[in-house]
Amino acid sequence: MSCIVTVDLAFDVTTGKTTFKETTTAKHEALSEILEAFLSGVIGAGVDNSAPNSRDVYNIRLDLDLDGDVFHVTSDCGNLGLRDGILLAVLRDLP
Repeated sequence: MSCIVTVDLAFDVTTGKTTFKETTTAKHEALSEILEAFLSGVIGAGVDNSAPNSRDVYNIRLDLDLDGDVFHVTSDCGNLGLRDGILLAVLRDLP
């Protein structure tokens, strides 16, 4: 049986505000550690030439399977660079 920790967020690009959704199961104190771990794992993954989606609010969900320290990610960004840039901005704004 695996243990899944979820970070589910909406990022408003017009205001720069992040809202963590009710489906987030990660403790607030652990958010920066989870985001850092994910971002360090995707650094150097290469260029994503996909066109980014144009939205005011982007939704990103990270599911971390603690049994194998494996991330499963979904987003409506359309581009991995945009997704990771948003997550970096969220990380920067966390206490």
